[in-house]
Amino acid sequence: MMFPPGKANFSVEIGMARKRFQNRRIQSGLTLVELLLVLGMMLVLASLVIPNLIGFLESNQIKTQIRNLQSTLGKARCQAIENSTTVVFEWELGGGSYTVFALENPHQKTNQETSISREACILPESLSGSLQDNFRFVNSKRLPRTQDARGRILFFPDGSGSLATVGIARLGGPTHWLDVDPLTGSTARRGLTR
Repeated sequence: MMFPPGKANFSVEIGMARKRFQNRRIQSGLTLVELLLVLGMMLVLASLVIPNLIGFLESNQIKTQIRNLQSTLGKARCQAIENSTTVVFEWELGGGSYTVFALENPHQKTNQETSISREACILPESLSGSLQDNFRFVNSKRLPRTQDARGRILFFPDGSGSLATVGIARLGGPTHWLDVDPLTGSTARRGLTR
């Protein structure tokens, strides 16, 4: 079989190029120095990124915990308005658990310091809960001490609440504060303290 001039040479050149490419693939690779250099650069990048990532995750955990607490306080206030009763948000100082319950008699004379009976709870149990494992409630100067080392916020049928500040802190970390406005019953996050 005869090839026109130039075609035979072209196919031979393609075949030779394939062989050269296959030979290069077999011989190609990284030297030990190149591998160590890349590994060193990856370690330097990891040492810069990991501390920032840990700080970001901790900050996110704190923000989530505060948002959850604000949401629970808001739900307690809504329950007080909807049920025309006084709703109590109560937590254990130094602990991580809280309870939300309604008073049997909404006109019962109460304040943050008196003991309250929880026998006639008309609220869903899902409002009670606890903080994440490494968070605790902290006492505030704006929160009167109760007889049983508990903090309380009262939400009234008109939507108002008792004057209180809720502090939560991660073990060994700064305290994050939530203020309850007594007129509106709304909550606002305040700054940190160490």
